[in-house]
Amino acid sequence: MMKAAFQSVAGYALRPSLWPTIPSLVSRTLFPAEGEATGPIAKARCAREAIECDRLPSVMSGFVWTPFEDAEPELARLVGKARTVAPQYIGGGADMSFLYSMAQSLKAKHVVETGVALGDSSLAILASVSKRSGGKLVSVDRPYLRLGSEKHVGAAVPLHLRSCWELIREADRSGIGKALGRLHPLDMCHYDSDKSYSGRMFGYSRLWQALRSGGVFISDDIQDNLAFFHFSETVQHKYSVVKSRNKYIGFMVKTSPERSGIDDTSG
Repeated sequence: MMKAAFQSVAGYALRPSLWPTIPSLVSRTLFPAEGEATGPIAKARCAREAIECDRLPSVMSGFVWTPFEDAEPELARLVGKARTVAPQYIGGGADMSFLYSMAQSLKAKHVVETGVALGDSSLAILASVSKRSGGKLVSVDRPYLRLGSEKHVGAAVPLHLRSCWELIREADRSGIGKALGRLHPLDMCHYDSDKSYSGRMFGYSRLWQALRSGGVFISDDIQDNLAFFHFSETVQHKYSVVKSRNKYIGFMVKTSPERSGIDDTSG
């Protein structure tokens, strides 16, 4: 316990880019938002409403389900290699097939994501956006508190895809604004960083505002709390919930009078 506390204090002290997040962290700890303890309700709701990933083509016009390991077998193997040498605390993997399929179906060129870890999600998105002239992914990932972690962040992304990629090593509170300054408007965004209710509501609103009409907003791990569902009510948009192994992904299509080729489903 004492060792972990020391690592956390040292990690913050040695990383000035994290200092702006300290006030919100303290406030969240001392005065948690009402939605922070809504995990059981969110998980039950996800279980009721979710569909399997491979059923998406039957309910979404214009969406083509493409397993990543079939479309990009060489790239898919890079993730396994990176994970064999990475420490466990670096984070779990994203649903690469879902992200690749969505980016391909949208013909996405401009994408912002939060949360990188080994780079599973980054690799899946880059494999698609790199096929298009001007395609670019900007990723935001806060520095890890443990020293020596930086070399593993994005390790799955090969050199030939890095020309289409920019990685901003800052917390969401500062990094998202910088990412949106690089790319705007967005065809797609993927949120997989601060899992707290207040952290999600902060990041969600900024990413949503930068999304073009017809673009797709995606959030991972929406079973953690009710932030995704509450946000969908705030922006008055329909949502879909997708089951991905032992977790759930939520997404919304930003609608306009001129609808995109992909239709959103009701939630």
